[in-house]
Amino acid sequence: MNSIGVGDHSTNGHFRVTRHVAGLFLNPVSGRPWLDVQDQRKLYFHPALEALGIRRRDAKQTRHTFVTVALMGGVNPAYISRQLGHVDPRTVFRCYAKWIDGADHRREAVKLNRLFSGTGLSA
Repeated sequence: MNSIGVGDHSTNGHFRVTRHVAGLFLNPVSGRPWLDVQDQRKLYFHPALEALGIRRRDAKQTRHTFVTVALMGGVNPAYISRQLGHVDPRTVFRCYAKWIDGADHRREAVKLNRLFSGTGLSA
C-alpha cells in the first residue's frame, strides 16, 4: 500500500511533510489511497461543482473560502489559523487582514467605547 505524507509545521508557518501514514485519503470506490490528485478532481470534485451549479475552481480555493467566510463571521483568527495547520496566526493576518477589518461591522469599536467609557463590556 502507498503512503500518504502527513506533516507538521515549519518555522515559517508553512506545512511540510515529515512522516507518512498509509491510506490517509482513500478512494471511496477502491478503498485504496489516491495515486494521483488529478483523479480526485476529475472524478469527484469537478463533477460535484458542476452538479451544484458552481463554476469550476481548484480544490485549494475551498480553503480560501473557508478562511474568508469564517473571518467575515467574526471567528477568532488564531482559531482559524490552528484549523489551517499554521504555527501561528501571522499567515492569516498577512493574507486575509482586509476580511477581518471588513467583517466586524464596528463591533470592536463598540467594545472599546464601552470599555473606556466606564460602562464595561457587558451589553
